[in-house]
Amino acid sequence: MDTLRFHGTINFAPPEVLSGEQYIPKPADIWACGIILYTILCGEAPFSSFDQVKRKPYKKPRYKCSGKALKLLDWMLSKDQNMRPTARQVLDHKWLKV
Repeated sequence: MDTLRFHGTINFAPPEVLSGEQYIPKPADIWACGIILYTILCGEAPFSSFDQVKRKPYKKPRYKCSGKALKLLDWMLSKDQNMRPTARQVLDHKWLKV
């Protein structure tokens, strides 16, 4: 796979970038979209620190979210970049088909 240097906003950087590992653009973009989705749904950022991004799960939402939304967030915010969905998989997710 083709890897690039990271040129994005650090608050949206995935764990692989913060850990200095190889960066694959498309899964990193899905991560950033997951950060945005969480922020829209929950009214706050999903992580409190870069250490949390690298090693810990995102904050449990203070507000009730549907199980389908949480499953999509879990997938998009997977620590393993190879386990994140593609853009097509996100668009085809059950939560977006409501």
